[in-house]
Amino acid sequence: MKTKILLRAIVVLIVILVNVSCKKENSCEGCKEINQPPIAIAGPDQVITLPTDSVSLDGSASNDPDGRISVWLWKKISGPASFDITNSSSQKTVVKNLEKGVYQIELKVTDDKNSSITDTVQIIVNDPEVDIYVSGSLDISNGVSYDYIPALWKNGIVQNLPAEGHQGFARSVYVSGSDVYVVGWDAAKAKLWKNGVALNLTNGLFVSSANSVYVSGSDVYVAGYDGKIAMLWKNGVAQNLTDGSFTASANSVYVLGTDVYVVGTQDEGAAYQEIDDNGTVHNLRKSVAWLWKNGVSQNLTDGSHHASANSVYVSGSDVYVAGYELNSIGLGKVRLWKNGVAQILESPSDTLLGTWASSVYVAGSDVYVVGSEGKNNTRNAKLWKNGVGQDLSSGPNWQWATSVFVSGNDVYVVGYGIGDGINSVKLWKNGVVQNLAGISEAFSVFVVEK
Repeated sequence: MKTKILLRAIVVLIVILVNVSCKKENSCEGCKEINQPPIAIAGPDQVITLPTDSVSLDGSASNDPDGRISVWLWKKISGPASFDITNSSSQKTVVKNLEKGVYQIELKVTDDKNSSITDTVQIIVNDPEVDIYVSGSLDISNGVSYDYIPALWKNGIVQNLPAEGHQGFARSVYVSGSDVYVVGWDAAKAKLWKNGVALNLTNGLFVSSANSVYVSGSDVYVAGYDGKIAMLWKNGVAQNLTDGSFTASANSVYVLGTDVYVVGTQDEGAAYQEIDDNGTVHNLRKSVAWLWKNGVSQNLTDGSHHASANSVYVSGSDVYVAGYELNSIGLGKVRLWKNGVAQILESPSDTLLGTWASSVYVAGSDVYVVGSEGKNNTRNAKLWKNGVGQDLSSGPNWQWATSVFVSGNDVYVVGYGIGDGINSVKLWKNGVVQNLAGISEAFSVFVVEK
């Protein structure tokens, strides 16, 4: 009997010991807590079309379930060679200088317990559906001297045009078929470049410039000036539009059928004062805005105030001219003439530095004008559509819109801005701005559908 009781006691003791041991094994008193890895979210895939060559990436949705993210790191893991990540260790970054192709950009996040995980975003960069040509000038001075050379951008890629000197501008571009025509001035000569090959329109005896080019069939028309004379060149042959009695310039040319329209300005001798963008008063001579049709002149203003006609566009039987006329205190008013009748697009009564128009384009029933407006001690690039103004830029840096082109439903505007003493080329597509390469200025845009 005693033996049975002893055996039972031993069994109970063993059960108790086993139970205690199991509880100890299942207990995590003093054990180290297991870290949960962070969650990386690089954002949605993106598709862009050149000349747009940058995207913004946002990884701020990444998180850590049981702590915080302490390190962010963006890097390219595949794709074309051209790229630049502006801040690779930030939640948000910009990847720029992209070219055609497919990029894979990785975001790696590390938590405060040194656990890491990655996510990848894909960026597809497509060729443009259109070719965008921009003419202007490129700064080669490196801040040492005032040295500019003529330049042409195609889809954002800049090309230097052959130049004799170090002070030249490409004022206008026109594309006809596979041929690209650019005009401007270089080494004080009016110049035409066809597919990058230069032709002198003047001999350099007088300071001269080619300001506008238009191609009709096999004929190439160029408007500009040679010394004091407003000029029109057809296939390189010069025609004087003025007699040289007063300083004059032809600023724009448009051809419709057999009719050739040119606009510009001519001094008329009377003195006047002009206030420039810095508020400085200049004693100059009053100028008249002119329109020539087949060489026959028509004055658009009466000479009571300084005026200039800067751009002409012909749609059907209607002739549109954009420019400006100063008011009695020397501030500019944007003018749009339709068949010789002037319209003031916007009153500068609330501006300090006046308004100016540089270019006009007509698409269907819509009339687009671009220029600039001085306001609150700065200058904004401006677009008017059917007389309604839209700011393309706002202070503090000064910006100008110089040319407009409409292709399909898209409105392209070029110009330039000054920030910290540096000029930059601006291209706006439907109001969204893109900076083109180089320290420079832009004067003309031409868009070709593929």
